[in-house]
Amino acid sequence: MVLVNMAVILAVVQVGSLFSSDAWNNITFTAGEVKNPSGIYRCRWYWDGICADGVLSGVAGLPVVLPMHGDPNGATVMARGIQYAAEDRVATAALQQIFHHGGAQIMARRS
Repeated sequence: MVLVNMAVILAVVQVGSLFSSDAWNNITFTAGEVKNPSGIYRCRWYWDGICADGVLSGVAGLPVVLPMHGDPNGATVMARGIQYAAEDRVATAALQQIFHHGGAQIMARRS
């Protein structure tokens, strides 16, 4: 049951990152215009790997910061947990737990 919940959480959290990396499709068109196009492809794969590692590390860290299950009427971020994060914003809830009120400010500036 926990493994299924984790798979669903991973799938939902990665939707935004998939759309944000869509611009990399356009960079491959420029490869025909440069003298050494293999550098562009190498750069793309390295950067995609770095981004994927960052996203997976962040998602894997969520259960460390917040409990998986919580109370829908919980008064704090920790009481609600991942299951009942406010407006389904799990990363914002995790940052609020780490940085208190500054966590919401950090996430608001990033999104």
